[in-house]
Amino acid sequence: MTDPKKNKPAELTEDQLEEVPGGEIVKIILQPMGMKRCAANPDHVYPDIHAACPICGCKEFTRA
Repeated sequence: MTDPKKNKPAELTEDQLEEVPGGEIVKIILQPMGMKRCAANPDHVYPDIHAACPICGCKEFTRA
């Protein structure tokens, strides 16, 4: 939060400094996403989470 007139950080009130409940840090494990290539049109490449091509609806694929 900055005050555009002063171009320095604005002062926080006591209410803003209170701890937020449920603000625990959650670790996220990143994994490379698998990709599929549509068998009907090789230009359609989409994430592995889809059962069918989201562009044309084809259910056949090859690994990209």
